[in-house]
Amino acid sequence: VFTLLMGGLAEVLNRNGGMAALAARAMGRSRSPRRAGLGAYFMGWLVFFDGLANAMLVGKTLRPVADRAGLSREKLAFIVDSTSAPIAGLALLSTWVAYEMSVIRQGLANTGDPALADAVAPFSWLVLSLPFRFYNWFLLLLVFLLVWLGRDWGPMLAAERASRARRRSEPAVTTGAAPGSHAALALVPLAVLVLGVFGGLYVGGGGLELPFTFANLVQALGKADAAAVFVIATAAASLLALGLTAGFRRTAGAPAAPE
Repeated sequence: VFTLLMGGLAEVLNRNGGMAALAARAMGRSRSPRRAGLGAYFMGWLVFFDGLANAMLVGKTLRPVADRAGLSREKLAFIVDSTSAPIAGLALLSTWVAYEMSVIRQGLANTGDPALADAVAPFSWLVLSLPFRFYNWFLLLLVFLLVWLGRDWGPMLAAERASRARRRSEPAVTTGAAPGSHAALALVPLAVLVLGVFGGLYVGGGGLELPFTFANLVQALGKADAAAVFVIATAAASLLALGLTAGFRRTAGAPAAPE
């Protein structure tokens, strides 16, 4: 259910032009392949809560920006794919968290010590594991260096040269931000999603009944029904995105998105 809702939210944010407007504002009039690559890299950090949503949102939004800058779609695909899963794997708020905590909880139960399973919050183990996720850290560093230094070889170098040649021979490409679109159409639903998940986990885990400390925060986040919280927060963000889109288009008088 969460994946279905997240896919719908991603498409709404693409169709209402919010993500495209956000990308256009970040890129300005730049036609630098490095800046386009860095834009894709850092937008990957912005959409940290789900690897698939990351790929859908960032890949689709940055495609016209990459075309305008002469960044090949092959390299854009590499940047998007190599930041989506590693970032979601490091985020303490992502679709993976609920599954990871269930695995940790089951592992503690498999020890045969009920007291251990009750005493240790799975979220605590999740936090402690982050420094040891070497694949995530090294791949994110590698992608940043490749984009910043502009070093390519083999088939990727050929794709980059072909893309630069096409940019010189073809007319300029827009960023894809439709008239009437605004970055707030994406930022507000995403903010509601993130705050809703954090707040839902905290309240659902009994955080309001404990003094506010980091230890109690971790304990509350670990005890909440994460799957239910993610579904509710995503549904709320999706409804808000639909409402904002309808209201903004009616106010601005912008044409409806194509079917």
